[in-house]
Amino acid sequence: MKVKIGRNEPCPCGSTKKYKNCCIDKQDTSSINISDDMELKKGLDKLMKDSRIKQCLHPQQNECSEDIIKAHSIQNNGILSKLSDNGKLIVIKPTVSKEGISFGTEYKGRKIASTFTGFCGKHDKIFSEIENKPFKGEAKQNFLLAYRAFAFEAHKKAEALNVFRGTVSQKPSILKTEEFLTQYRSYQAAIVDIEHQKKIFDQAILTDDYSVVESYIVEMGAEANIAVCSSVHLEYDLLGNPLNDVTSLNTDETLKPLMFNLFPQDGKTFAVLSWMSEDNEFFKEFINQLRQLDKNSLLQYLNNFIVSYIENFYINPTYWDTFSTTEKNALYRYFKEDVTLMRFHQKRNLMKSSKFDLFKNLKEQVI
Repeated sequence: MKVKIGRNEPCPCGSTKKYKNCCIDKQDTSSINISDDMELKKGLDKLMKDSRIKQCLHPQQNECSEDIIKAHSIQNNGILSKLSDNGKLIVIKPTVSKEGISFGTEYKGRKIASTFTGFCGKHDKIFSEIENKPFKGEAKQNFLLAYRAFAFEAHKKAEALNVFRGTVSQKPSILKTEEFLTQYRSYQAAIVDIEHQKKIFDQAILTDDYSVVESYIVEMGAEANIAVCSSVHLEYDLLGNPLNDVTSLNTDETLKPLMFNLFPQDGKTFAVLSWMSEDNEFFKEFINQLRQLDKNSLLQYLNNFIVSYIENFYINPTYWDTFSTTEKNALYRYFKEDVTLMRFHQKRNLMKSSKFDLFKNLKEQVI
């Protein structure tokens, strides 16, 4: 069925007007020359800046007593400081040019790495249990790791919707394009899912009920040189059986989030996979499949899973320098395929061998 915007729908540009009274017949106003890479970069940077959201996600927003801060989704003092060289980390970043999207790396200071403006100074302290204490896999710690991953992705999704709206306001003609309309419907469906899950997290925070989250923890017997925090919609299990249908625009079909954290600590590495307790049956077989993997197979899966689903991960610069050009280019290809139709084939088989290994220093170390 063809995707379209109804005349009486709220306009996708974000105004309070109906589409028929807003952008339906507007002409494009963007004067950016997309054939000029420098001008294109400046235009995109401005759009991203204008789309930023500063809002505390804590359920008791009426009690915010401090300014919105750049909150870390990955612990700064105990994790990013450990991974950094002279305060710097490596992150994989996309570059947009007239030739399309390419991927490379950039240095990011640990004070801003993994940050998002989703909490005020007061309510960011809710994470003290995982910021100031060693991880022991306790229910509250598992809950807070999952909640922070969820909050980070919810905030980024809201900002992405703002980027779309800003694009529409400058170039309403994109609403005549099937690809962009499908993306808009996808954002709408995602917001509905996020609102449902946020209600559960909010109530749990207010009542100290950490049972709303279940977790599977993998412990590795050495420190990884990467750290990860994200919430994703897993599309396939280890056998290629479908799970979340991210292409569905049906808002009645709630996507089930998998929150993932991986970090080094005290000579070990912990990978914490979490999900909402109401989704136990949905993830049951997937978790059973993970439990049956041998050491190296599990690392291979996590290696491919991270680069196929997650952008919010950071690498120690010295460790990154040990990767060959072939290994780095293979990793970049994974990222590029994720923004093309190749992503579905790629994510269906995450057990396959790859030409790069984020965990090559951990082989034979999973316990």
